Amino acid sequence: MLENRVRIVTCLAEMEIAPSTAVYFRVEVAGRTRSFYYSCDNVHWERIGTVEDALFLSDEGTREKKAFTDTMVGIYATGGGSGRRIAADFDWFVYEPL
Repeated sequence: MLENRVRIVTCLAEMEIAPSTAVYFRVEVAGRTRSFYYSCDNVHWERIGTVEDALFLSDEGTREKKAFTDTMVGIYATGGGSGRRIAADFDWFVYEPL
């Protein structure tokens, strides 16, 4: 799990998962706090990290010139600059406000 604040990238957590394993991700939001979880069976969840203050995700919380307004919800995959081309397949995405 990487945090990118104005081009300063910090690794918050790492995990090893077999390439052929389905992985489920979940984010719980409480105010400015974001807690991230993963599961290999969509039943048993492991917390992989928490961002206590996610204000930097909005333009009010950053000094970046090309900022955006408000927090956006979605999925994204990256090779982290490794140069490898490994597919990241997303079967579905669900947004459930609590």
